[in-house]
This record gives sequence, C-alpha cells and structure tokens, in this order.
Amino acid sequence: MNDMTGSADFVGSRGEASGRRFAVRCIERLLEASPTGCLTTSLDDLVAATQLSSTSQARLAVARLDPVDHSVTVDVESVDEDVVFQIVWAPVTGVIDLMLDWDLPVIELSIAELACWLEVEAPVARRAIERLADLPGVGVTPAAGVGAIRISLDVSICPLTTATRSAA
Repeated sequence: MNDMTGSADFVGSRGEASGRRFAVRCIERLLEASPTGCLTTSLDDLVAATQLSSTSQARLAVARLDPVDHSVTVDVESVDEDVVFQIVWAPVTGVIDLMLDWDLPVIELSIAELACWLEVEAPVARRAIERLADLPGVGVTPAAGVGAIRISLDVSICPLTTATRSAA
C-alpha cells in the first residue's frame, strides 16, 4: 500500500516545484517565529520541528533558501544529519520590496520603525540594515534624530532591482 500522506511521497504528491516551495516555507516559518531570526539546528531537528518528511528534504530546503536573505554556517550539501549549524535570516528583500512598493528611493526611519514596518523584532531589522549596507546601489547612513537611519536605493545599480527593471 502506498500512503500518499507519507513523507517520501510528499514532494511528488504536490508536484516537485510546489513541494520545494513548501519545504523552503517550512524553514522560513521557523526563522520568522524566532525573535532573533536565528535558528541553531540540525537537519534531524528541522525534520522534527516541521512537516518535512526526511533529512534529504530538509537539506534541499536549506540549500534553496534565498542567499540574499539567509546565511547558513555550514555546507548543507555535505553536513551530517546530526551536525548542529545556524541559519540566520535578514529580510533584505523585504526592505527593498517595501521601498519599491511605496516608490520611496530614500527613507529615513528608526530601527524600531523599520522593525514595525517589516513585522519583525529589532535585531532582525538591524541585521537587514547591515546587509543592505553591503549591497551596491544601497546607501545606509545615520539620519537626523536619535537612532534614525537613512536608506537610499539606486534601482539602476542595486542587484536586487536591476533584473526586475529589465524584465518590466
């Protein structure tokens, strides 16, 4: 008897692309639920904490996390299932998307305001700002006001916006 609710058939039962998105989303939900946006885990732990069916599915999901928004402290392709590693989330694309959605090439706000805007805790927002500062076409500087920052976005240079612009 083939139980389609069994984990080995889970990806295939929804279509491979849909199954991959589901697996990645399982990991993202764990990160979003963490106030720090950090997960100290193993592939075995990810299977136990999510609806993922196997360590191979967990391995693929971690490997498919967007590297702009996620960093992983191991080579997930070669790590043993019980080795503990860290996944760190910073919603860099979330900040860019919000700026583009609101047509704001420049914003000035505090970390607390950005955290509220992104619906994350302050450490996660702070990490996103740190990563944004490393991107070409994005400027992050102090602004007037206590703890205020200024983010400027040049859509013709930023690698997160140039592909979007050329596709439009």
